[in-house]
Amino acid sequence: MGNTGILPVWSSTASSLPRFQRAGCPCDRQPGWLCYVTVLRTLVPAPDRAGADDMFFDRFRIEPGPSFFELHFGFYGQARDARSGLIVVVARKVIGEAKQSILDYLQQLGAMPEPIELLPCNLPAETRAVPADVVGVARHGTVAEIIFHTFSWRTAVERARAKKEEQLKAICTALLRCDFELQKRWILALYENETDDSNP
Repeated sequence: MGNTGILPVWSSTASSLPRFQRAGCPCDRQPGWLCYVTVLRTLVPAPDRAGADDMFFDRFRIEPGPSFFELHFGFYGQARDARSGLIVVVARKVIGEAKQSILDYLQQLGAMPEPIELLPCNLPAETRAVPADVVGVARHGTVAEIIFHTFSWRTAVERARAKKEEQLKAICTALLRCDFELQKRWILALYENETDDSNP
C-alpha cells in the first residue's frame, strides 16, 4: 500500500477536489490579503504534465537561503559524475507550510534511517532550475516519490479580485523518484536545514 503526504492532500483521483488539512489561517482575518493558504484551497492538479521534469535520483543536496531553498537532485548510478540533475527552487514559506503534513507522513513510515555521511551531489553549472509552490511526497513499496507543482500568482490575484470561485490549476514542474530510504533522509535533511537556518 502506498502512503501519501502533500499540501494540500490530493487523492489519486484526478477529478477530486483538494482536501486542505489546516483549519483556518490568521491571514483569513486580514481583508485585502491574498493568503498562500487561501490560494492552496482552490488548487487542483492539471492533468497535462507536458514540460515537467521526470527523473530518478540517488543523491541530493539542500542549499537553504534567506528566502528560498535550492533543492539539488542528481542521478549518478555507477558513474563518477552526475548523469542527470535538476534544481528545484522553493520559497521558504512553502517549506514551512508543508512541514506538518510532510512530517506526519514521515511518522507513518516506521523506523528512521541511521545517520550516515551522504555522497556529494555536485551538479554542473548548466543544470536546469525550476520553481515550485507546492511540494508533495508519496511512496509505493520501496519506491518513493517527490512531486512539485507551481501556479501563477498573477492568475490567483486576478481571480481573487474578480471573486471567481474557479479552481486554480497547479502545473507539475517535477516528478522525482528515489529509493524509499533516501526519501526519508531527504525529508530529515530538509527540515534540519529549515530549523537550523531559522535560528539566530
